[in-house]
Amino acid sequence: MIGLFSKLVPSRRGLGKALVVGVLLAVAGMGVLPLYVSVRFTSHLRVARQDLERRDEVAARGHLRICRDLRPGDAEVQLLLARASRLGGYLADAEYRLNLCRELGGPEESISLERALLRVQQGRWSLALEERLQTYIDQNHPQLPAILDTLSQGYVAIYRLESARYCLDLWLELQPCDTRALLRRGWVRERLHQEAEAAEDYRLALTTEEDNTTARLRLAQVLLHLDLAQEASVLFESLRQRGQDDVSVLLGLARCRRKLGESEEAGRLLEELADRAPRDSAVMLERGRLALEQSKHEEAENWLRQAVRLAPYDYQSNYSLFLCLNQRDKPDEAEEQQRRVGRIEADMKHMNELTDRLQSRPYDADMRCEIGRLFLRNGEGREGVLWLQSALQVAPDHRPTHQALAEHYEHEGKPDLAAPHRRVLRAPSGSAPPRPDSVENFHDRPLSQSDPRP
Repeated sequence: MIGLFSKLVPSRRGLGKALVVGVLLAVAGMGVLPLYVSVRFTSHLRVARQDLERRDEVAARGHLRICRDLRPGDAEVQLLLARASRLGGYLADAEYRLNLCRELGGPEESISLERALLRVQQGRWSLALEERLQTYIDQNHPQLPAILDTLSQGYVAIYRLESARYCLDLWLELQPCDTRALLRRGWVRERLHQEAEAAEDYRLALTTEEDNTTARLRLAQVLLHLDLAQEASVLFESLRQRGQDDVSVLLGLARCRRKLGESEEAGRLLEELADRAPRDSAVMLERGRLALEQSKHEEAENWLRQAVRLAPYDYQSNYSLFLCLNQRDKPDEAEEQQRRVGRIEADMKHMNELTDRLQSRPYDADMRCEIGRLFLRNGEGREGVLWLQSALQVAPDHRPTHQALAEHYEHEGKPDLAAPHRRVLRAPSGSAPPRPDSVENFHDRPLSQSDPRP
């Protein structure tokens, strides 16, 4: 028994050797662990930078979170997390990360630039902010494409179209084939009534990314507007063949077929659309136009009246109904409809004049308020509210805008949204108003996700 026990218990010499080996392994481990952490940190940081270059902020945030867990006190990680949050529309988090980066001793110049871009996305414009960003542009800053990206998007959001185009032109001089820049400039050119130039931007975007369905759809729609129905129909059909058979694609294809004289195919597409989108005013309008061309006047009047009921202030629907009533020999109704068309046309003309003047007077709250009221009067509540909120961004105490928003929300049965504006109106004139919740919410949302503008 004693002999067996002695075999199980190591000798003193063996025990000493084991201790020495254990210590050596522990020391080696202490050296390997920091090296492993460093390599892993560097690898994820490199990939995160690449993701941000590609504007894949979701992937970037994932890699940066790993970097943050590995080195919680790294200022650069917090700066890049702030950028990823800003690009993703998490503006409050971006603000928090920038403050944390400063506390950690991050580079003041980089923090200042990122904060300026954050202010643009928040819609908190000022002349000083624009001048600071223009300095970065004049100095050809290393991050110039990213600066021009954010600045152009901000200008689009407040309808500074000429300023947006200036930024996009510079961006495309640096990166001629950037798809996002081409799509955004095409959108701006459409609103500046430069449809042929917009088509060229969309064509180049398609050359760069053949499978880009947004570029293909926009190009098809612009070509249709330019009465190039044959070319547009090829694009709409290719979208349908690629599985993109939503309302906008099928409606565009139906319009092409009508313009090309293929009435039967246009009618078949419109019947399919009517089943899928029974309350779409654009579908009703197109059915009315097709019936009018086929001299089916009673049927045309039915579709066009439905279109007007669904979109009471749409110019094309009202004008088509006026033409139909004339052809049906209903002079009294046609005359009343003509007056309605005239009012809509006058508002459209006035709105175009205001938006043109706004390009040289971007901080004119009165003008922004008037544009917002025009949209509201013409049934465009969402767009009207956006314009009114933009007026408060440049002049937070602008009482006519608070009045307009209060009245709109009360009319919509939303007293909780009207209340902050009423509080501002009750405050003594000239006192610093509390910022209404609705404006705060507007600042904290990603423009690209809640606004159709690119």
